Amino acid sequence: MAAASETTVSSTTYDLIGAWVGQQRLAPTPLTDKLRSALLGLEYALKVESVSVVEPELGEFNWVGHLQEYRAARPFQGSREVIFTDSPFDPTGRALRWKCQVFLAEAKETFPYGDASQHTFAKKRDAKRYAAKCAVDWLRANGFMPQSGGVKFPKSASIFSQQKQQQQQQAQPKPPSSPFHTTKPSSPPAVIPASPFDASQPSAAHQANELCTVLGLPSPVYRVESTDEKGSFFSGSADFGAYNAILPFDVSKSRVENIMGKKAAKEMIAENLLKLLQEEKQKRAAADEAFLAQHRSGDAK
Repeated sequence: MAAASETTVSSTTYDLIGAWVGQQRLAPTPLTDKLRSALLGLEYALKVESVSVVEPELGEFNWVGHLQEYRAARPFQGSREVIFTDSPFDPTGRALRWKCQVFLAEAKETFPYGDASQHTFAKKRDAKRYAAKCAVDWLRANGFMPQSGGVKFPKSASIFSQQKQQQQQQAQPKPPSSPFHTTKPSSPPAVIPASPFDASQPSAAHQANELCTVLGLPSPVYRVESTDEKGSFFSGSADFGAYNAILPFDVSKSRVENIMGKKAAKEMIAENLLKLLQEEKQKRAAADEAFLAQHRSGDAK
């Protein structure tokens, strides 16, 4: 058997062929016998010759599971489902390959972009992993997912619980002081904003901000506007900016109307928002338990 030729073709040849193919797609012209023969010969050669396909490096990381874990922790409009679309791809008629796409609601796009034909895989599983990797990369790059490998940003320590712990420590009896031992004075506890309606309770705005952190949401802005000429009554609602469109609840339900006092209006908006956040937390807890129970039952089979 003759050794395969290593003769290469100049880039000019590829450019010329590419330009001709592009022109034919836009405005096809009749083929001459020579062109038809050349095309049929090229088609036959492509089907016979082995074409090496370089697949993207995916490593050992579980990209599909990571994306599913993210959606379970941060459902979109109540849904925790991640939808993948697998497609067989066989342009030469001799070797079936796979491509896959996944829809990401945060981006309102499918990943990989386009028809995904730029990367195909011998294994269906690897095509799915690549689609998940592209989605995870986008989530990380756009601040929806930590770069460190988790699916949620770390919870900030609760200032209210820290204050309570410090108060308990201060209430404990201190050992007798010694002239030979000195201690550094403890730093004062952080001040918790009090509710304008009950000074003994933390404000609803403070509680809502902490719960937003737990749920992986940004802190809202409480937008209010005067509804009378004297500036005594106010209406308004919470605003999450660009996140409003993808919140798992209807933030317009936080709105209040004609409340006396700007501070009181903001607090009442926060109280309405706090109820929505607490409901969302309960929904997530119930859904997470159902999700884990389903996987436990699946593993047991």
